[in-house]
Amino acid sequence: MSEKKKKLAVNPYVFFPSAFIALVFVLIGACFTVQVSNFVNKLQDFITTHFGWLYILTVAGFLFFVIWLLFSRFGNIKLGNDDDEPEFSMLTWFAMLFSAGMGIGLLFYSVAEPVLIYNNPPGGAASPQTINAAKEAMKYTFFHWGLHAWGIYIVIGLALSYFSYRHKLPLQIRSTLYPVLGEKIFGFWGNLIETVAVLGTLFGVATSLGLGVMQVNSGLAHLNILSSSTLNQVILIIAITLMATISVVSGVGRGIRRLSELNLFLGLILLAFVFFAGPTTFLLRAFAANVGNYLQTFLITTFQTDIFHGTKFQKTWTLFYWGWWIAWSPFVGMFIARVSRGRTIRQFIAGVLLVPTILTFIWLTVFGDTALHMELVGKGGMVTAVNNNISTAIFVLLEKLPFQAITCFLAVLVVVFFFVTSSDSASLVVDILTSGGKKNPPVWQKIFWANAEGLVAIILLVAGGLTALQTAVITTALPFCVIMIAICYCLWKALKTETEIKKAGKSIAEKEVFLSKDSIAVPGVQPVETPISESIDLESEGVHTSVQEQVSETSTSEDFKNWEKRLERLKSRRQQDYLTSQPDTIPKEKLNEADKKLKEFIFNTVKPAFISIEKELIKYDRKIRMSISPHQASIIVFNNGIEELYYGIRGKAYHRFNYSFPSFNPKDVRLECFAQVVVRSGSRTPYQISKFNKRNIIHDFLNEYEKWALLS
Repeated sequence: MSEKKKKLAVNPYVFFPSAFIALVFVLIGACFTVQVSNFVNKLQDFITTHFGWLYILTVAGFLFFVIWLLFSRFGNIKLGNDDDEPEFSMLTWFAMLFSAGMGIGLLFYSVAEPVLIYNNPPGGAASPQTINAAKEAMKYTFFHWGLHAWGIYIVIGLALSYFSYRHKLPLQIRSTLYPVLGEKIFGFWGNLIETVAVLGTLFGVATSLGLGVMQVNSGLAHLNILSSSTLNQVILIIAITLMATISVVSGVGRGIRRLSELNLFLGLILLAFVFFAGPTTFLLRAFAANVGNYLQTFLITTFQTDIFHGTKFQKTWTLFYWGWWIAWSPFVGMFIARVSRGRTIRQFIAGVLLVPTILTFIWLTVFGDTALHMELVGKGGMVTAVNNNISTAIFVLLEKLPFQAITCFLAVLVVVFFFVTSSDSASLVVDILTSGGKKNPPVWQKIFWANAEGLVAIILLVAGGLTALQTAVITTALPFCVIMIAICYCLWKALKTETEIKKAGKSIAEKEVFLSKDSIAVPGVQPVETPISESIDLESEGVHTSVQEQVSETSTSEDFKNWEKRLERLKSRRQQDYLTSQPDTIPKEKLNEADKKLKEFIFNTVKPAFISIEKELIKYDRKIRMSISPHQASIIVFNNGIEELYYGIRGKAYHRFNYSFPSFNPKDVRLECFAQVVVRSGSRTPYQISKFNKRNIIHDFLNEYEKWALLS
């Protein structure tokens, strides 16, 4: 790979279309603000009217699918190698999940949503501003922020973790569809999927940034620091986006990780203050009642479509949330996958589904029920304040409690840090998607996408405020919703196949099925490590990519004792069997092409290097024994009749992705030729033969020779 290409480090078929669409949207929104506002209103009404049923059914399906996986036989499968350990501690992991998954939106709606529904309950279920209305308000708030949201995130995060860490596919959305598309994920369809995911992430996070900056501005206005206006909100987006850019450039291990932990710490301080300063006993009772009401009505609310009561409430609330969570799922799913390697499927689902949900329920109860208690028992004023300006809800609540100046300032800090964390986390994910799967893309790409999110948020805010933000996520979520259905099928198919292969035992060995070393161990099957695509930065990924030599025919424990039979079987071994694994799945012309490439490498590159080495070593009274054959070559150095060094190079062709499941490998699989250095002390990591020239071989030989020789 050239230095210029390495520096660019983008997938041009994803990066440029995504960047172009985002920039065109920014330009059109800036030039035709009124027209864009009218358009987004009509678009939101069309999608919610004609496709609302699709959101309802699919979101329910995603949740039930992951719950089934939690209790299924697949739960013990590890997301990574069987001996992998989690990268982050449990507390840090939870902090990252919570901060990236909910953040700004939870702060924005934890007071506003219960109060608004309390004032206008759906479907005539209760009279406004009554005790029953308060129950309905908390029931729907829990419903919108509960298990369904995290079920959506788990579908993407689990599929990414499984296919990437266990089967060494790139950490990209396209990899989750490998069982259906095969090698096509590296072509047009894969690029299209990635582009949809990038745009969904971009507009989903822009929605959160828009809500967040409205709330920051309201908080600063309450503190008499900065008046509330669209211009000031734009300035705030620019300032906080700059902070997010600095954070994302510093990486996951430092900036994003520490901000996530700080978010959790400050958020818990604010939560504890409201809990103890507010109606504590009432909140404890309310939490139990809210959870019970949520569970009792779970199925009813899950499949409710309001066909007889009008769909205004569902369009405004439920469908907006489902679209928001789906639009966020590439971002949150990618992010939680990035920090979840080494956990089992059961640990992953239980952790992601339950812990953030419980913490979210506690947060909603403390803030939402405190506001409702003020309306039902206290002096009120929350309904009026929220109706006047929804973004002031949490600050109006804090004003009614002690130390309002301190707590309002703390709330602003929490919103700002959630803002920064959401932006830098999303930027990291978009960087990965547009750079071909690299986990550590170049700095300029991180800066570009962090600023692009800020620009899109500004345009949506100016074009129509909250309505435009809602429309953006509902629209971008629709195509990705269909992709997610396919991802569920692919994940189920892959897990089912892996489990069946584990049970196959002797029958698999007899069929010569070769599995990824980092995947699953089957008795009688020699594991083979998988070559990784050049699209992955191997050094930054820390991925081991050696390709061991295959045993042509593995044996059972009974055959192992009869070693003479194993030697005899080599007589019937075909040349194409030696050349590559699973030869029957590869066209003959591909095998011939690989065979030719390996021969040319041995005779045109390796042989001249060995001849040059021989000429020089003879000058030092060394004797050389050289052997050259079509697919391997060796050179042995003798000093006074004693072998000083054995150095060999063996070539072999492998599938670009020698996937663990033979049924998933397409017929048109591409081959890549590798060579492996072998010395008496063992074999070494292989390299692609196109990257190893005569000069490389000579220096590599000298690296080994220096360990053993003392020339005189």
